[in-house]
Amino acid sequence: MEYKAIVSDDVTELILDDHATFRRLFARLDDATTNDERREIWVALAPLLSAHVIAEEQTFYPALLKAAHDDADVKDMIHDHNEIRDAVHAADTCEAGSPEWHKHVAQARKANSDHMAEEERETLPAARKHIATEDRVHLGLAFLRVRNAYPSGSLRDLDRDKDPETYVERNG
Repeated sequence: MEYKAIVSDDVTELILDDHATFRRLFARLDDATTNDERREIWVALAPLLSAHVIAEEQTFYPALLKAAHDDADVKDMIHDHNEIRDAVHAADTCEAGSPEWHKHVAQARKANSDHMAEEERETLPAARKHIATEDRVHLGLAFLRVRNAYPSGSLRDLDRDKDPETYVERNG
């Protein structure tokens, strides 16, 4: 039996789906009226942000480097991931709803929003141009495996900042 790809298996579509989820959850934080609600939303959002970053770094960006040879864009994306990761980790050390927590969540939101906009404007179109649809589907399945493994704790050691130059050298 031959597997027939569906559009949603495409890694670029999966990334866009995650982006929509991030936007919804950050909007829910805006609507939260109690610290318990804020904590509940953050406990859902923070691991998703981390898992998404790890999955992109493990699957999508190495393929993009090989296909598009766009070292500068990938270096920028890794830099953005470091900003997101740092802000998420900082927020996780604070009591939900505290001034420090709000500051770090705002930093995570800004870094993530800027990153998503750039990725949607430049990185994803480059992937669609340079990576064949069938390969994007295979990448999508790999992306899902990595992203879904993170919350179990099995990839927690990967949730750390990376030097963009070293990352491109190792993955390009």
